[in-house]
Amino acid sequence: MSPEKSFEIYNVMRDALQVDIYCGIGVGDIEKPLKKKDMGMRGGAFYRARDALGLCKKENRNIFFKSSDAPNLKDDTINAFFRLIEALESSWTKRQREVVNYYRVHPDYTYDQLSKHFGFSKQAASQFLKATNWEAISEGDNFVKKLLKNMSSR
Repeated sequence: MSPEKSFEIYNVMRDALQVDIYCGIGVGDIEKPLKKKDMGMRGGAFYRARDALGLCKKENRNIFFKSSDAPNLKDDTINAFFRLIEALESSWTKRQREVVNYYRVHPDYTYDQLSKHFGFSKQAASQFLKATNWEAISEGDNFVKKLLKNMSSR
């Protein structure tokens, strides 16, 4: 699976659960078990994901990314964007979170479709998205997805 998909899965799970969750995304090799009766897997991806999860808890973050054991600019950039997105999202009301997370999963929806789904006017849909800094969030999401997509092709 590409790291890009991991970020999308995180957003969908967070929306479905409607609670804050911790997510550590690790990139690396995955080793298969040596014996058929062994159920677990191991490898760099799992170890880095575990380390990233630990950093979430240590630094009070919801999501953290780790693609290598040494510090690097790509990881730092991705994690900085995650932090900025989290900072913007932290001021949202429950209703704003519901509307924006739905729109995040349905980015092709028009204001009219969004307003019909939630039962408010098109103008209110526009105001909701503006109040949540949706354009900045969306731009950040798309940039992070681009970086993560490039990670899988190296």
